[in-house]
Amino acid sequence: MPVSSSRKNFVFLFISLVFLGCLPRLVAAESATGCHCFRERDYNPSAKFAADEYLLATTFNSLISKYFAIPKREVVMLKMQGGMDENDLLIGHYIAKASGSAPQALLDQRRNNKTWQAILSEPKMASAGKGNPLLAAIKSGIGTRQGGGLVAEKMIADFFAVSPASVAALRADGLDVKEAAVVLLLAQASKTQPRSLVDLHRKKGQSWSEIAHGLGIEPAAAGKRILDYHPK
Repeated sequence: MPVSSSRKNFVFLFISLVFLGCLPRLVAAESATGCHCFRERDYNPSAKFAADEYLLATTFNSLISKYFAIPKREVVMLKMQGGMDENDLLIGHYIAKASGSAPQALLDQRRNNKTWQAILSEPKMASAGKGNPLLAAIKSGIGTRQGGGLVAEKMIADFFAVSPASVAALRADGLDVKEAAVVLLLAQASKTQPRSLVDLHRKKGQSWSEIAHGLGIEPAAAGKRILDYHPK
């Protein structure tokens, strides 16, 4: 029986992935967008910024997993194979958590190009935004990027039991949400002031993985710390 061209392509891709050493990492990969094999997962003094991308991704993916009570593998695979934008992922799961809706149903509607404003304006979601300023803002039609950022900031503040103002201060310093999460993780794990860690990065030129290493936390262990974290 002749082998179809699509099957040939699949076999070729499979062999290529094995040869490149990426296949074992595909399922466990951490990425903000798309498939990405992280080759640097430990701090390397000779390439001190090399593990930063992994540190930021594994910390944030673990945070999403813990906060929304979904398997970390599911978070990663939604981004990699599902092509789900991180901001949509955050908004969808936040709406589900706040309204008692099924997250997958909400994400499926978004995949079908329905806006979050339209989803929240459906009759069955009529009460979803009442008394919740964040849902009300999303329902008003703010952009997906802005909405995802607001959800991320709330998630970080809630998880680490800090004030929204504390997270806003880190963001005002120019940190993105992943950096803010790493700073608060390292600060609480080492009983260090977040401001001092930001200064090490901004004023001393240290990488995030270098700072973590100096505190006895290797990048590869950061995600597990989040998953094992129990706020006081």
